[in-house]
Amino acid sequence: MRKVALLAQGNVDEFVINQMLVLLSQWKVECYSEWSDIQEDLSEYLLGMFLIPHEIIHSQSLLDEFESQLCRAGEIDWIAVVSAEQLESPALKELLSRYAVDYISQPITVAKEKLDAVFGHLYGMAELRRRNYQCDNETCDKIVGNSPSMKKIYKLIPKFAATNAPVLISGESGTGKELIAQTLHQQSARSHEPFVVINCGAIPENLVESELFGHVKGAFTGADRNKVGKIELAHQGTLFLDEIGDLPLNQQVKFLRFLQEGTINPVGLAETRHVDVRVIAASHIGLEEALGKGAFRADLFYRLNVLQIHAPALVDRVGDIEILARHFLKQYRNEGLGVVKGFSKDAIDALKSHTWPGNIRELMNRIRKAAVLCETNLILASDLDLLVTNANKHAVVNNLAQARNLAEKVTVIDTFVANNQNVSKTAKQLGVSRMTLYRLLDKHDITSIDSLHSLA
Repeated sequence: MRKVALLAQGNVDEFVINQMLVLLSQWKVECYSEWSDIQEDLSEYLLGMFLIPHEIIHSQSLLDEFESQLCRAGEIDWIAVVSAEQLESPALKELLSRYAVDYISQPITVAKEKLDAVFGHLYGMAELRRRNYQCDNETCDKIVGNSPSMKKIYKLIPKFAATNAPVLISGESGTGKELIAQTLHQQSARSHEPFVVINCGAIPENLVESELFGHVKGAFTGADRNKVGKIELAHQGTLFLDEIGDLPLNQQVKFLRFLQEGTINPVGLAETRHVDVRVIAASHIGLEEALGKGAFRADLFYRLNVLQIHAPALVDRVGDIEILARHFLKQYRNEGLGVVKGFSKDAIDALKSHTWPGNIRELMNRIRKAAVLCETNLILASDLDLLVTNANKHAVVNNLAQARNLAEKVTVIDTFVANNQNVSKTAKQLGVSRMTLYRLLDKHDITSIDSLHSLA
């Protein structure tokens, strides 16, 4: 039996609720009286109905709160049940146009058979829409969010996946650039071929050419066997170059030749090999700025920068934070990590007020840790260990110098925590040398995670 959720929150007509239950007797209708009750069950429904509380059209704050809740429940296609008086409200009509796929007017006079047919059609359309946002594997399920920036990405992915043109993905570390690349691959005609990842910043400079193009035995000291390069391993599939901005200049020339000609020369071999590879590149640094500094070749940039996707920072998509947090918690529950049911209001507020220098990667780690350590059925703000950095943001400053010093301190702490006190990773994310980072840590008396609690 197909399921439909019925949300009747606030001052609504009980007669209308009972009438809908009778008219939809062929459906399994689950009734909810509060948004908080339905939050944990969102994934179980394709279709939902909501009744508009009588008082909502007379209060902008109630209307804003109702819209906020609808935005959080973006996985469901909603049908509104509204009165003629409510439909006279311009603000409510605007809300319905954004969040409802259809509406039913009160008093309800439609025949049961017709209503069942309408709901059947809407249910089928909801199934199609959800399929359009899902990949054939779990990769796409990890791309979560209803913010405008994410909806833009959802629209671009199927268009870009249908071509073989290079894609350049920009965005800070931890924003999900590799997931976007994987999704492009999975939705392309190359989905059954290899998806090969190269982290350009993690390869020693003297081994970059061998990693990319391969080598033959005896090509250099230590080359005791033939090696197939990553580009050739990706033949007929997709090559994802993460942190392309870290590719040494001398190797950028050779990679450009591969992009132009579709051929490679393994180190130590004069033979040219043809490879058929779709290239996706990503960078957390601004490549245009690197061009100006002479750190990145203009011809390679223009060859890669055909199609663009920007992965937004988590702080720029605050509306997605709660959705992501609930998604990760559900994922970890399925993995057997804890029996936590959800988040307290204070926990959600703490998540939304945090700056997330580590972006989605940091959020995932926070939720995983909280799910393990939480001692109640709800994750509390204290379980998230976010009090340290947020508390410092509210310190009193009296002049510009103090404000700058506080901003520097908070940024260093946030990044240090996000990278689990790894000095090399923290320095790289901040764009400073290790020695500079050590000076900053000493300047702000930051020694360990434990010491950070004394700063709150």
